[in-house]
Amino acid sequence: MHLRTLFRHMGRTLLGLGFLSCSAFAGEPDAAGSDFFEKEVRPLLHERCIECHGDREAPKAGLRLTSREAILKGGESGPAAVAGAPDESLLIEVIRYIDEPRMPPKAKLADREIATLTQWVAMGLPWPNSKPSAPVAGDGKPGSAGITDEQRQFWSFQPVRDVSVPQVKDGTWARTDIDRFILATLEAKGLHPAPAADKRTLIRRATFDLTGLPPTPEEVEAFLADQTSEGFNRVVDRLLASPQYGERWGRHWLDVVRYADSFDARGVGGAGDIAEAWRYRDWVVDAFNRDLPYRDFLIQQIAGDLLPAPEPDGLNVEGTIATGLLAIGNWGGGDADKEKLLTDIADDQVDVVSRSFMGLTVACARCHDHKFDPIPTRDYYGLAGIFFSSHILPNVGAKTGGPSMLQIPLVSRAELARRERAKQDVVSLEKSLENVLSDAKTQLARDLIPQTARYMVAAWDFRTQADGLTSQPLREFAGERKLHPYALRQWIEDLGLGRDYPLMTTSVRDVSGRVGLQAWKGQADCPSLTVNTTGEEIALLTFKLPPRSVAVHPGPSGGVAVSWTSPVSGRMTVSGLLSDADPSGGDGVAWALVQRSRVSRHEVAHGEIDNGGSHQLDPKSLLPLVVEKGDRIELQVLPKNGHTCDTTTVELTIAAEGGGGEWQLSRDLIEQPLQSNPHPDRLGHEAVWRFEDMEGDVRSPAFAADSKQALESWEQVLKKAPTDHAAIERVANEFQANFHRTDSSSPFWVRMDADEKILPESAIRKIEQIRKDLDAQRQVAMAPTLYANGTQEGGVPESPHAGVHDVRVHIRGSYSRLGDLVPRHFPLIVGGDSQPPITSGSGRLELARWLASPEHPLTARVMVNRIWQQHFGAGIVRTPSNFGKLGERPTHPELLDYLAKRFVAAGWSIKQMHREMMRSAVYQQASNPLPETGAADPGNQWFGRMNRRRLESEAIRDSLLAVSGQLDRSMKGPAVRDFENKRRTLYYMTIRSDRSSFGPLFDAADSTAMVDVRTVSTVAPQALFLLNNAFVIGQAQALAARLGAGNQDDRAKIDRAFSILFGRSADREEQEIGLAYLASSEPRESAWEAYCQLLLCTNEFIYID
Repeated sequence: MHLRTLFRHMGRTLLGLGFLSCSAFAGEPDAAGSDFFEKEVRPLLHERCIECHGDREAPKAGLRLTSREAILKGGESGPAAVAGAPDESLLIEVIRYIDEPRMPPKAKLADREIATLTQWVAMGLPWPNSKPSAPVAGDGKPGSAGITDEQRQFWSFQPVRDVSVPQVKDGTWARTDIDRFILATLEAKGLHPAPAADKRTLIRRATFDLTGLPPTPEEVEAFLADQTSEGFNRVVDRLLASPQYGERWGRHWLDVVRYADSFDARGVGGAGDIAEAWRYRDWVVDAFNRDLPYRDFLIQQIAGDLLPAPEPDGLNVEGTIATGLLAIGNWGGGDADKEKLLTDIADDQVDVVSRSFMGLTVACARCHDHKFDPIPTRDYYGLAGIFFSSHILPNVGAKTGGPSMLQIPLVSRAELARRERAKQDVVSLEKSLENVLSDAKTQLARDLIPQTARYMVAAWDFRTQADGLTSQPLREFAGERKLHPYALRQWIEDLGLGRDYPLMTTSVRDVSGRVGLQAWKGQADCPSLTVNTTGEEIALLTFKLPPRSVAVHPGPSGGVAVSWTSPVSGRMTVSGLLSDADPSGGDGVAWALVQRSRVSRHEVAHGEIDNGGSHQLDPKSLLPLVVEKGDRIELQVLPKNGHTCDTTTVELTIAAEGGGGEWQLSRDLIEQPLQSNPHPDRLGHEAVWRFEDMEGDVRSPAFAADSKQALESWEQVLKKAPTDHAAIERVANEFQANFHRTDSSSPFWVRMDADEKILPESAIRKIEQIRKDLDAQRQVAMAPTLYANGTQEGGVPESPHAGVHDVRVHIRGSYSRLGDLVPRHFPLIVGGDSQPPITSGSGRLELARWLASPEHPLTARVMVNRIWQQHFGAGIVRTPSNFGKLGERPTHPELLDYLAKRFVAAGWSIKQMHREMMRSAVYQQASNPLPETGAADPGNQWFGRMNRRRLESEAIRDSLLAVSGQLDRSMKGPAVRDFENKRRTLYYMTIRSDRSSFGPLFDAADSTAMVDVRTVSTVAPQALFLLNNAFVIGQAQALAARLGAGNQDDRAKIDRAFSILFGRSADREEQEIGLAYLASSEPRESAWEAYCQLLLCTNEFIYID
């Protein structure tokens, strides 16, 4: 039996044959459409169009733009627009200036305005038909006096009432007071609730509701075995205690507050991105898991940075992270109009705070008094002033680009000051160390000058014997001649007698004042090798160095080499990565991998890297290299046409086959990068790594400046009479007579930390003490600093809104047309006329405490409605973020107030609210209604059954991983960009600009907007994804492997599969279909994988009853 045949047999459950149908919207626009019209379209029409196409007696071209009907009717040229089809709409054609006529005739609309009208037509021309509740008052002058008694009496502005629990006729059905409110309404309509759901359905429902994951077969069986009345309560308590609860319910909240991990795929992690947003996500998850009272949850997100710190003079880290709510908004960061940028940010913050916590669309009053709710423009700017007096940006940025996001150090000011003092102490101690070392090294160099000739002759003798068939190690060679090995090595290098490129000998601590950034360089600044020893990325000039990394930079006329000297003989594999760390400029680099022995040189591989590119040194393409002890493997990085902006990070690993050792460049260097050059490895071998300057001239400049003639005589003798030892000694003595250098250019100067042991003991003691003090101060100065994207007091620095202040009304929403100055205050319809003035600070803390007041008529109502919505599939108010006139009225207003009162009385505990709702008979109903109830209430307004729901995108992917046994339950940390990762989807990176990935396909929350109710679409690509995507196929294969792990027969495996996926056993028909398919399909492994994928594609897997 083919898979296609199996699909046909099980078509009653297949997702591939169609999801449950969704009702299409008709009639009045939804809240999102209304909001878009009121905030974006109406002000634009009024500003640019109504003068000619308004309600005048003879509008231009006979066209009025005063209602949806008037637009569809059109004027002399026919209908002005086709709803849903902007490319077929005359309105869009004329504003695009494609042909004549062109509107407006005097000047073309801005691109953003054209996009707004195009989007509006594409949305179907939403235009609320309700009459405005207040006249337009764009100058902001009307105040609370303009609010009518009728408006004040609107249900959501009334105090939360103490309500009596209703009496019901059927006293046996109700388990809780919640049930009595629901049953009373049903009985009043002559209806009855659905029967109770069976226990398998109930535990599956509860587990998905609270964790977003399926119950395990063991959990299902344990619940079935528990016959006590408290069995389900124990299930709920267990699920609420699970860490996965916070991930599930944190995701619900993140929908509402337009959470994203990144603004734009083109700038992920950059300065203008919300790279630390994940800390806010983790804070939300943790807040739900520890049942942070909702009152505190609210206050911390608006003003957590202003709350007292746990320790005196400390920082409220948790509260600072929580204010990330205000920083992750959608406000178009690339706008060159900086004043508009600031107004858009404040508008976003007004919107998210008012809708998420109060269920009011206050932002609709940005350009004019709210058309439907009693919120005048003055109230909008009274609230906006609070956010204009706060900042999420360090500054507005350059006119030509977007701003950087504020990165708030998660340490106290006192700790930052302590670190700053430590940095200053580091500078002072390094200066002291430099002086002590300089004095001691200068004196040693002066003392050794009389032995110059001896060292020169010994350098030549060492070179000569090294060219023979046998050679003596330098340390042994120097010891026999009673010479210092370090000095002999440096004479060999400086005279150009070594067979290597000269070493980079100048060490630089804390490059450019960046503590923990260490470097080696030659005589010039380039070539160089730089080591980031810290655990944080360091940005320097135009390049960035990853944490604990090594980078090189070639010189203008030569390269830089990292050379590894083998301490053993054997076969070596080479792997690594070369990456351009400075993509902002330059033309890339060339590279070569070279193997050197004592008598030969062999180029193993070479290539080029384009600017911004990288190259993998892959052991699959590089054959193992056979080396003898002392042979070298050298990685050279060379400039191409120019050497600027050529900083290149180097990852290099050399491993001996058979486990004979492994050498990793960064690991060997990271602890003490300036210890010496050559540098030891971590295995105890000396002089393994060399950092070499490949520039052309290998002689020390000291010789050319001080002893040019003598040095020329020396070189002539070596060329003409290399075996005339007497002549060599003579010219060496002549050179000594003219050599007096005692600074760092002298070969006698101790250049490596490892050679300092040759210095006098008194100097060594001083050096050791200073370095001990240095290490202690560096520990303080280099302590890693964590950052958060969040909010701080005062308007954006260096902007017109810097500092704390009230703002003027922006007439028609334009900062260029200012009205009255409005004191910061809360909306009068809720806050009243007698609000205390905000006299210090931005007012965020006062706002947060006002919202969190038990007397606030909206806060508790809005939140309990959100909790109800997630448990029952619809809210008591079905517009969860709009409790105003355009929102729907509560189906059970007394129940809403009852829950709000209980919520506050229970200390604003969200977990307690879960318990109360889930313990109710309403929650435990089946999803199939009684026939008469279903017929009378098809939309389930009265909750006479449980709503059947499709899993959200996150739960679908997480369930695939869970049932396949692949789910990685690790929590917290930065988002992962790889869709194939095994972590929960909560940690998969949400990029605001990405609308083509798995999430949007399965109706994930649109992070450009506040999403209080997710759409549920049914489109063919969803089924195609589940049938063809490699990730899904991989989970099917893992599930098949999981089922095949035991020695069960096919019938038992099928039953096990149904138990894992659906929480039940397969029925007889399902067993026979599965067995028939498996018996007729080969190979067996592939048959099981296909069968498992079929089960993963069923409606039963992704729907909850």
